[in-house]
Amino acid sequence: MIVIVPLKIGNGCWDINYLWALDLRRFSRGLTPRDSPFFFGIAFSGVGGPTNAPRNIRCNRCLFSEGNFDVERSVSLVPMNKSYRAKWVSANYTKLMGSAEVTLPPAKEFIRAYHFTSAEFAISDIGFARLKIARISDLNDPFELLSLNFRARATRKIVRGFKDEYDSHTGLLSFSGNWTSPILWSHYATKHRGICLGFDVRRDWTQKVLYQDNRILAELDKTEDPTKIDGKLQSLLLRTKSRHWRYEKELRVFVPLQEALAEGRLHFYPFDEKLQLREVILGPQCDLSLDAVRRLTHALYPRAVTFKSRLAFKWFAVVPDETTVP
Repeated sequence: MIVIVPLKIGNGCWDINYLWALDLRRFSRGLTPRDSPFFFGIAFSGVGGPTNAPRNIRCNRCLFSEGNFDVERSVSLVPMNKSYRAKWVSANYTKLMGSAEVTLPPAKEFIRAYHFTSAEFAISDIGFARLKIARISDLNDPFELLSLNFRARATRKIVRGFKDEYDSHTGLLSFSGNWTSPILWSHYATKHRGICLGFDVRRDWTQKVLYQDNRILAELDKTEDPTKIDGKLQSLLLRTKSRHWRYEKELRVFVPLQEALAEGRLHFYPFDEKLQLREVILGPQCDLSLDAVRRLTHALYPRAVTFKSRLAFKWFAVVPDETTVP
């Protein structure tokens, strides 16, 4: 899939055909001056520059100088709106929501939830309008679905069987309730170089993870069939984790694989009325062009806001870069 947005800019030196291209394996800009063509590329492996360009070419919001590219901070931007924060609080969100002065909260039947990923996968998600479904056996917590106290050998066998059986037919979408934790950016967004996608997710579709100090104490029926585990206990097993993971503030959506889009061994869930993209947040060290990502996002999701984050000045948190909030 390729998305192309052409824009002709008169810069006082040359007329430049400004081409934005996305092919989901390479995210790049091409600049073709009328008389002396060259290619300026931004790829996930690094940044390259023109070799035969004049020393100083100015065009609108961009500056090309000595083969380097910078997005100028002097662009006119609407300031962050402090009045929005009270609306988030009144909608039962924490006053420390990262986007509380960037955008308004969702309608009450939805919850704002955040998905961290690499820059490359984020661009793929945006372009293809879908999220990859995680498999339980691939999650990074080995205690997934094993939060029951294994006092008896029979219990261990039944619960492990339940995990294997459930993993065979169901995956999940994983979100966080906020995006300001530096640990989340380090663990799930390639050490702050990735992107966080904010969604409005149907509230009745999500399950909030429970964080506990101790494992669940429960007696199982005298059966070796893992599918016969009591429904309430199954629900607890699906969303109970150690308190060590509480920084994630995780929200889960379980998706039957038969309802997913299959591509080989991978499964995806498409953006739809239950999963609506509302925010695209570039990490503090993300080297993609904010303007390029913003144009792409706006072309496909006009209601979504795109901005960059930075490290907070006074506390340990990731916060919006005010100069980039549209």
